[in-house]
Amino acid sequence: MPLDGTAAHSPRQGDLRMAPRRALLLNPRQSAAARQTSSKCLDETSRLMARAAASPPLGLLTVAGLLPADWSLHLADQNARELTEDDWNAGDLVLISGYADQSEAQAELIAEARRRGKTTVVGGGWASAAPAAVQAAGADFVVVDEAELGLPLLLEQIESGAPGGIVRPSGNADVTLSPAPRFDLLDMSRYVMATVQFSRGCPFRCEFCDVIEKGIGGKTMRVKEIAQFLGELDALYASGWRGQVFIADDNFIGDRKPVRRLLPELAAWMRERDFPFTLMTEATINLALDEPLVEAMVAAGITRLFVGIESVDEPAIRSARKRQNLALPADEACRRLARAGIEVHAAVVLGFDGETAGAGARLLRFLDEAPVATVDFNFLYALPDAALTRRLADEGRLLSGRQPALPGVNFVPSRPRQEILDDALEFYAGAYDPGTLMERCWRQHRELATARLRRQSRPTADELRSFGHVLWRHGVRRSRRWSFWHHLADLASRRPAVIWSFLRALAHAETHIAIDRRLRPAWQTAFAEQASTGQGAG
Repeated sequence: MPLDGTAAHSPRQGDLRMAPRRALLLNPRQSAAARQTSSKCLDETSRLMARAAASPPLGLLTVAGLLPADWSLHLADQNARELTEDDWNAGDLVLISGYADQSEAQAELIAEARRRGKTTVVGGGWASAAPAAVQAAGADFVVVDEAELGLPLLLEQIESGAPGGIVRPSGNADVTLSPAPRFDLLDMSRYVMATVQFSRGCPFRCEFCDVIEKGIGGKTMRVKEIAQFLGELDALYASGWRGQVFIADDNFIGDRKPVRRLLPELAAWMRERDFPFTLMTEATINLALDEPLVEAMVAAGITRLFVGIESVDEPAIRSARKRQNLALPADEACRRLARAGIEVHAAVVLGFDGETAGAGARLLRFLDEAPVATVDFNFLYALPDAALTRRLADEGRLLSGRQPALPGVNFVPSRPRQEILDDALEFYAGAYDPGTLMERCWRQHRELATARLRRQSRPTADELRSFGHVLWRHGVRRSRRWSFWHHLADLASRRPAVIWSFLRALAHAETHIAIDRRLRPAWQTAFAEQASTGQGAG
């Protein structure tokens, strides 16, 4: 039977009354390729810290909070450890959530659950993007978009004896009704950083972004209550967690009014507990124009920021409809943020329309001029729900079912593929060379050392372990060892506390260095194979 929900049919958010059950919540393992090539997995950094994975599954932890209080819940994360018989015996209803790059593991979990005679429910990124594929993989129920709306409808159908189907609620969830994540269900010591969330959505219209097209994110900003968000931090603090925390918003400053109200309360919370967390979030670069807001973020302990720079070519930025990045030059924006106390972690992309030859060199020049150390690189990819994908389809440039023009690219770019690959290889060689990366990190932290309000959490034991690896690699093994010790002494003379931030940034950068060593040869091989067969021409 169809389970497409409508506003009139969907139960009230939060109404989950039904007979008690035993639920097993599973986070599928990342694919081997993702762990080897995606910086978000923090694979090498995790290894240096003797941690198992980058971060716990915030979505599943929130789902656990949404389920009825009298249910027996068991949560297992394949990225932190292997599943055991005890895990499988802990639940009759199996709830799986993951992204598209976890689809293979999700399919395996679905098959195993079915073999054991358990009812399977799949939600999250893959389920929302490709519900028919998830259903074809054998899932009994597929929940699309936000769990706060989908779970009441799902549980109503389970209680009524429905055999399965796709649950597709309408509208957007009221995040003020979202529960605190159930951090108590996991061994948090297995992760590099914890995650929480204050808001969902983004008001901008970047063409390549799929977040604004989905119910799980959307164009309308939705913000939690201040007491609610601080309560989530209380739960995280009570779990014993100390160290790095990512506020996983689509755009933290998407609605600035509630952020301005939150920050003084957050600052007081952090001061009362002697800054137990080093906070990081994601926002647009035009934040740099709002000096009072930046200062309030730093005072509240938000000292690291993920920013989508994307490109320094103005025609490419305009093509991508990311005009908020044109408010001021990217290097000047990063400089302002650093001097205020915010360490920028940038993301850049090659393959935009409007981009010209030499784009890789221009991105390297930006890194040389801006106080930015670590940077994520990607080829542009047309995501299923993005406006970019619809435009490329109209133009006949999508490569669905055909050989990619570049590794990881699913459309015909507007300039020659060889040119784009050459730019990418040049960028990678300069951006992730250990010595030049260390130099950039030093320059960045010279700027950060001038920020009077900047405070971070004291290093944890596992962070200190990773710092030992950094000292060995940069201070003994690598060619610029004497420069490293000079830079360490220089920072100590400016502001001793900034040394911990410097070493923490270098520990994260080890993941990028490791990825570079794997990716560049793979790209060269893939491109040579395409060229030899005459495929992917452009």
